[in-house]
Amino acid sequence: KKIYLDQKIFKIDESEIIAGYLNINGLVHGNHAEYLNADHNLKNLDILVLAETKLGPDCPSSKLSDKLDNWNIFNRYDSEDGMNHMGLILLTSKQSEIQDQFRSVTHLPAKRNQKLQIQGLIIRLVNGLNFGFIYCRSSPNNPEIKAIRKYFYECNFLMGDFNLSHRLKEDQVKMDQICQETKISFLKEITRTISNNQLDYILIDKEFIRMCFVTSYNNFIR
Repeated sequence: KKIYLDQKIFKIDESEIIAGYLNINGLVHGNHAEYLNADHNLKNLDILVLAETKLGPDCPSSKLSDKLDNWNIFNRYDSEDGMNHMGLILLTSKQSEIQDQFRSVTHLPAKRNQKLQIQGLIIRLVNGLNFGFIYCRSSPNNPEIKAIRKYFYECNFLMGDFNLSHRLKEDQVKMDQICQETKISFLKEITRTISNNQLDYILIDKEFIRMCFVTSYNNFIR
Protein backbone atom coordinates (compact mmCIF):
# COMPACT_ATOMS: atom_id res chain seq x y z
CA LYS A 1 0.00 0.00 0.00
CA LYS A 2 1.10 3.56 -0.70
CA ILE A 3 1.13 6.63 1.49
CA TYR A 4 -0.50 9.39 -0.54
CA LEU A 5 0.41 13.04 -0.33
CA ASP A 6 -2.70 14.20 1.51
CA GLN A 7 -2.10 11.83 4.41
CA LYS A 8 -0.48 13.04 7.62
CA ILE A 9 2.52 10.95 8.64
CA PHE A 10 4.44 13.19 11.07
CA LYS A 11 3.52 13.94 14.68
CA ILE A 12 4.20 17.61 14.01
CA ASP A 13 3.45 18.46 10.39
CA GLU A 14 3.05 22.26 10.43
CA SER A 15 6.53 22.69 8.95
CA GLU A 16 6.24 19.85 6.44
CA ILE A 17 7.47 20.56 2.91
CA ILE A 18 6.40 18.15 0.16
CA ALA A 19 8.55 18.21 -2.98
CA GLY A 20 8.34 16.07 -6.10
CA TYR A 21 9.96 15.41 -9.46
CA LEU A 22 8.48 14.02 -12.67
CA ASN A 23 10.03 13.29 -16.05
CA ILE A 24 7.06 14.22 -18.19
CA ASN A 25 8.52 13.43 -21.64
CA GLY A 26 6.88 16.36 -23.41
CA LEU A 27 4.62 18.59 -21.33
CA VAL A 28 2.23 19.43 -24.18
CA HIS A 29 2.41 15.99 -25.83
CA GLY A 30 -0.41 13.46 -25.57
CA ASN A 31 -2.47 15.48 -23.05
CA HIS A 32 0.34 15.16 -20.50
CA ALA A 33 -0.33 18.63 -19.08
CA GLU A 34 -4.04 17.91 -18.69
CA TYR A 35 -3.31 14.60 -16.98
CA LEU A 36 -0.87 16.26 -14.59
CA ASN A 37 -3.30 19.06 -13.78
CA ALA A 38 -6.02 16.55 -12.90
CA ASP A 39 -3.80 14.37 -10.68
CA HIS A 40 -5.36 14.73 -7.22
CA ASN A 41 -2.37 13.17 -5.50
CA LEU A 42 0.28 15.46 -7.02
CA LYS A 43 -1.80 18.57 -6.25
CA ASN A 44 -0.76 18.10 -2.61
CA LEU A 45 2.88 18.82 -3.45
CA ASP A 46 4.29 22.19 -2.46
CA ILE A 47 7.00 22.02 -5.13
CA LEU A 48 6.98 20.05 -8.37
CA VAL A 49 9.81 20.08 -10.91
CA LEU A 50 9.04 18.68 -14.36
CA ALA A 51 11.90 17.46 -16.55
CA GLU A 52 12.12 16.83 -20.29
CA THR A 53 9.34 19.33 -20.95
CA LYS A 54 10.47 19.77 -24.60
CA LEU A 55 9.10 23.31 -24.78
CA GLY A 56 10.14 26.05 -27.16
CA PRO A 57 9.20 29.61 -28.18
CA ASP A 58 6.12 28.28 -29.95
CA CYS A 59 4.56 27.43 -26.57
CA PRO A 60 4.04 30.60 -24.50
CA SER A 61 3.72 30.38 -20.71
CA SER A 62 0.20 31.82 -20.98
CA LYS A 63 -0.85 28.67 -22.84
CA LEU A 64 0.69 26.49 -20.13
CA SER A 65 -1.06 28.47 -17.40
CA ASP A 66 -4.40 27.60 -18.98
CA LYS A 67 -3.52 23.90 -19.03
CA LEU A 68 -2.03 23.93 -15.52
CA ASP A 69 -4.54 26.07 -13.69
CA ASN A 70 -4.01 24.15 -10.42
CA TRP A 71 -0.37 25.27 -10.38
CA ASN A 72 1.73 28.41 -10.29
CA ILE A 73 4.44 28.46 -12.96
CA PHE A 74 7.41 29.89 -11.10
CA ASN A 75 9.76 29.63 -14.08
CA ARG A 76 10.61 27.47 -17.08
CA TYR A 77 14.05 26.57 -18.35
CA ASP A 78 13.83 25.49 -21.98
CA SER A 79 16.72 23.90 -23.87
CA GLU A 80 18.81 26.54 -25.64
CA ASP A 81 20.89 24.24 -27.87
CA GLY A 82 18.45 24.36 -30.78
CA MET A 83 17.06 20.88 -30.19
CA ASN A 84 13.56 19.86 -29.18
CA HIS A 85 14.56 18.04 -26.02
CA MET A 86 15.30 18.53 -22.33
CA GLY A 87 13.76 21.46 -20.46
CA LEU A 88 12.73 21.99 -16.84
CA ILE A 89 9.77 23.81 -15.34
CA LEU A 90 9.30 24.74 -11.69
CA LEU A 91 5.72 24.60 -10.39
CA THR A 92 4.27 25.43 -7.01
CA SER A 93 0.82 24.34 -5.90
CA LYS A 94 -1.87 27.00 -5.61
CA GLN A 95 -2.81 25.27 -2.35
CA SER A 96 0.63 26.07 -0.90
CA GLU A 97 2.41 29.23 0.26
CA ILE A 98 5.85 27.73 -0.35
CA GLN A 99 6.75 30.33 -2.98
CA ASP A 100 6.86 32.98 -0.25
CA GLN A 101 9.66 30.95 1.36
CA PHE A 102 11.93 30.97 -1.73
CA ARG A 103 15.16 32.87 -1.09
CA SER A 104 16.68 32.10 -4.50
CA VAL A 105 16.43 29.65 -7.42
CA THR A 106 19.47 28.74 -9.54
CA HIS A 107 19.40 26.93 -12.89
CA LEU A 108 22.45 24.76 -13.61
CA PRO A 109 22.76 23.61 -17.26
CA ALA A 110 25.71 21.59 -18.59
CA LYS A 111 26.57 20.64 -22.17
CA ARG A 112 28.42 17.70 -23.68
CA ASN A 113 29.66 18.09 -27.27
CA GLN A 114 27.63 21.30 -27.72
CA LYS A 115 24.44 19.47 -26.72
CA LEU A 116 22.58 20.06 -23.47
CA GLN A 117 23.39 17.08 -21.27
CA ILE A 118 22.34 17.93 -17.71
CA GLN A 119 19.89 20.38 -16.19
CA GLY A 120 19.62 21.13 -12.51
CA LEU A 121 17.80 23.47 -10.16
CA ILE A 122 18.68 24.55 -6.65
CA ILE A 123 15.89 26.07 -4.56
CA ARG A 124 17.08 27.85 -1.42
CA LEU A 125 14.48 28.52 1.26
CA VAL A 126 14.52 31.26 3.88
CA ASN A 127 14.62 28.59 6.61
CA GLY A 128 18.06 27.48 5.37
CA LEU A 129 16.99 24.28 3.62
CA ASN A 130 18.13 23.72 0.03
CA PHE A 131 16.38 21.46 -2.48
CA GLY A 132 18.10 20.22 -5.63
CA PHE A 133 16.56 18.69 -8.76
CA ILE A 134 18.44 17.12 -11.66
CA TYR A 135 17.88 15.52 -15.05
CA CYS A 136 20.68 13.74 -16.93
CA ARG A 137 20.00 12.99 -20.61
CA SER A 138 22.31 9.96 -20.46
CA SER A 139 24.59 8.39 -17.89
CA PRO A 140 26.95 11.10 -16.58
CA ASN A 141 30.67 10.55 -17.14
CA ASN A 142 33.27 10.94 -14.40
CA PRO A 143 33.89 14.70 -14.90
CA GLU A 144 30.12 15.27 -14.81
CA ILE A 145 29.83 13.23 -11.62
CA LYS A 146 32.44 15.49 -10.00
CA ALA A 147 30.52 18.56 -11.18
CA ILE A 148 27.24 17.21 -9.77
CA ARG A 149 28.92 16.52 -6.44
CA LYS A 150 30.43 20.03 -6.39
CA TYR A 151 27.44 22.12 -7.43
CA PHE A 152 24.78 20.21 -5.48
CA TYR A 153 26.84 19.72 -2.33
CA GLU A 154 24.89 22.49 -0.59
CA CYS A 155 21.56 20.72 -1.18
CA ASN A 156 20.04 18.97 1.81
CA PHE A 157 17.80 17.05 -0.61
CA LEU A 158 18.56 16.13 -4.22
CA MET A 159 16.15 14.23 -6.45
CA GLY A 160 15.76 13.44 -10.11
CA ASP A 161 16.71 11.23 -13.03
CA PHE A 162 20.44 10.55 -12.78
CA ASN A 163 20.34 7.91 -15.52
CA LEU A 164 22.38 5.64 -13.26
CA SER A 165 21.15 2.06 -12.96
CA HIS A 166 20.90 0.38 -9.58
CA ARG A 167 21.89 -2.86 -11.37
CA LEU A 168 25.28 -1.71 -12.67
CA LYS A 169 28.19 -1.69 -10.26
CA GLU A 170 29.95 1.14 -12.09
CA ASP A 171 26.81 3.27 -11.85
CA GLN A 172 26.49 2.60 -8.15
CA VAL A 173 30.13 3.65 -7.69
CA LYS A 174 29.18 6.96 -9.34
CA MET A 175 26.20 7.35 -7.03
CA ASP A 176 28.43 6.70 -4.03
CA GLN A 177 30.79 9.40 -5.30
CA ILE A 178 27.91 11.89 -5.41
CA CYS A 179 26.73 10.96 -1.93
CA GLN A 180 30.17 10.76 -0.31
CA GLU A 181 30.00 10.78 3.49
CA THR A 182 27.23 13.34 3.94
CA LYS A 183 24.31 11.98 1.89
CA ILE A 184 22.41 8.74 1.54
CA SER A 185 20.40 7.39 -1.39
CA PHE A 186 17.08 7.14 0.42
CA LEU A 187 14.67 5.93 -2.29
CA LYS A 188 14.86 2.18 -2.93
CA GLU A 189 12.12 1.57 -5.49
CA ILE A 190 11.76 0.60 -9.14
CA THR A 191 11.09 3.89 -10.95
CA ARG A 192 11.19 2.64 -14.55
CA THR A 193 8.68 -0.19 -14.71
CA ILE A 194 9.15 -0.83 -18.44
CA SER A 195 12.70 -2.02 -17.69
CA ASN A 196 12.21 -2.98 -14.03
CA ASN A 197 14.99 -0.57 -13.15
CA GLN A 198 15.77 2.36 -10.88
CA LEU A 199 17.22 5.42 -12.63
CA ASP A 200 15.62 8.07 -10.40
CA TYR A 201 16.92 8.74 -6.90
CA ILE A 202 16.28 10.85 -3.84
CA LEU A 203 19.42 11.78 -1.91
CA ILE A 204 19.21 13.38 1.50
CA ASP A 205 21.70 14.62 4.05
CA LYS A 206 22.13 11.96 6.70
CA GLU A 207 21.14 14.37 9.47
CA PHE A 208 17.59 14.45 8.06
CA ILE A 209 17.01 10.68 7.93
CA ARG A 210 14.59 10.72 10.88
CA MET A 211 12.67 13.70 9.50
CA CYS A 212 11.96 12.52 5.94
CA PHE A 213 9.67 10.15 4.11
CA VAL A 214 10.25 9.30 0.45
CA THR A 215 8.30 7.30 -2.10
CA SER A 216 7.46 7.14 -5.81
CA TYR A 217 4.23 6.73 -7.77
CA ASN A 218 3.23 5.10 -11.01
CA ASN A 219 1.98 7.54 -13.62
CA PHE A 220 0.67 7.19 -17.15
CA ILE A 221 2.74 9.96 -18.72
CA ARG A 222 5.27 8.33 -21.08
